[in-house]
Amino acid sequence: MSLKEIKQDFSGLDEEAVVDNLVFFGNNATDIPKVTVGQLFVQEILTPFYIFQVTSCEEKNFPNKK
Repeated sequence: MSLKEIKQDFSGLDEEAVVDNLVFFGNNATDIPKVTVGQLFVQEILTPFYIFQVTSCEEKNFPNKK
């Protein structure tokens, strides 16, 4: 099989097939919402695990603090 034959066999979809696939599957796009720094802080940092880590470090470093 020559390179020319391979190129002919794998030339891609014709225009009609492209339109049919676009109608059937829709646009190939992923919408990712933009998150502000404040929202990211609340979502990622203020979770119970991180709050536990901070309080554990405080208790270890300041054991007599009440």
